[in-house]
Amino acid sequence: MPTAVSTLGWLDRLPAMQAVRKEFAADPLLSKRVDCGVGVEFSLQTRQLEWLLVKELLAPMVGRLRAYRFESAEFDEAYARLEAGLRATHVRVVEFLPLNALQVSSEVKRLNLDSGVALEQMTDSQVSLAIARGAVPAEFAGGPLFVNLEPEHQWAMTVTTPYPIVSAADLPEQPAAPDFPSLLEPGQRFVTALRIVCGGSAVVTRAILQQHDDDFPIIGGGSAVLSAKEAVDYARPTLLTGGQLADLARVYGWLGAPTVTDDAMFQRALRRLVFAGAHRYAEDRLADLMTCAEIIFIKRLGHQHTRTKGDRVADGAADLLRDDSFLGVEPQQIRSFMLKAYGVRNDRIHGDDPSAGTLFNLDGSSTSSLKRMVDDVEIVVRRCLHLLLSGRTPNPAAGGLNASGSQLGPGRQESRRLGRNGSGPAGPGAGSFGQEAPR
Repeated sequence: MPTAVSTLGWLDRLPAMQAVRKEFAADPLLSKRVDCGVGVEFSLQTRQLEWLLVKELLAPMVGRLRAYRFESAEFDEAYARLEAGLRATHVRVVEFLPLNALQVSSEVKRLNLDSGVALEQMTDSQVSLAIARGAVPAEFAGGPLFVNLEPEHQWAMTVTTPYPIVSAADLPEQPAAPDFPSLLEPGQRFVTALRIVCGGSAVVTRAILQQHDDDFPIIGGGSAVLSAKEAVDYARPTLLTGGQLADLARVYGWLGAPTVTDDAMFQRALRRLVFAGAHRYAEDRLADLMTCAEIIFIKRLGHQHTRTKGDRVADGAADLLRDDSFLGVEPQQIRSFMLKAYGVRNDRIHGDDPSAGTLFNLDGSSTSSLKRMVDDVEIVVRRCLHLLLSGRTPNPAAGGLNASGSQLGPGRQESRRLGRNGSGPAGPGAGSFGQEAPR
């Protein structure tokens, strides 16, 4: 490379460069896109014509030709992209919220949710920015230039917003900040939906803002909310398959319904399910899962006339799952299992000898693994929450509004009503979604 080329301002020494500058100055739009502050109203950067020509015109030509020579076809392609980028009126900005501990099967490419939110795999530039902001647990591998990121940390929730391109000359008097972060509530809702549909330990981390990879570069770098990250058990990642996508999107929508978001008691139960998924130790998971079950079946559905809290939880689960074939077990097995699991929970949280007593699986067989027993408890609790969200909740009258926002006619299976003791038709004390049954 000639010495002059490596010197600042070398392009302006070429006679043809003066003609180029005149053409840019004469164009009413291009004159506002170079040698001044350019970007979006919340992020302007100086864009120098000389450096722009080197980076976006010469460098791509040399890279494709792998040589320092001129070819008209390569020049025309590079220049067309350059001018189209300079004349663009909008640039897309992507907010993405990485997930940790989410294994997605190969047939899943993308999941579209409401309000333009989507689940998709991060691009290389998004992964790099997520690593730099500590949003994913990357590891150095083979030296400082090589970083390893496991597949279960490469997915994110995203939302894309177009913004007008402006220069310093036409900047609004009161520039507006972007709506960022906007994915925190959808992210927590999505994690809750994952817990109900898939289980596991997936969490969202830090919201990041970056220009779309496919747009002409105008916004340098990216922004991130350096918030505290929630606990996650990497040994129990969430597995999402193609067959679960429709159900996941449906549950995500139900969780955003006002009848769910305004139900403070039900929200506490959902949080306990999320907390349980993040715990590393089985007995901590069991404690939160049973707290979730107590909220559902004692406080919310009003199973209060049996002998003990364990009986109330067991009766509630068995009654709600009575006509449900998803678990493939009889209601009496569910009742017996949940009652035994509740007893194990009491023993563990009160400091009793963990070796005392027998542990059981949902099918009634004995086990030596507390983790296996807790896994089955989680399956029962997740299924109960799913049914409650889908509308199988005590309603004050037939045809009431369920969690999904659809009307249920009398006699429909989804609107099956429970009595206060969980064994018959609803009496005067039956509660609606969002209400606690009177004591």
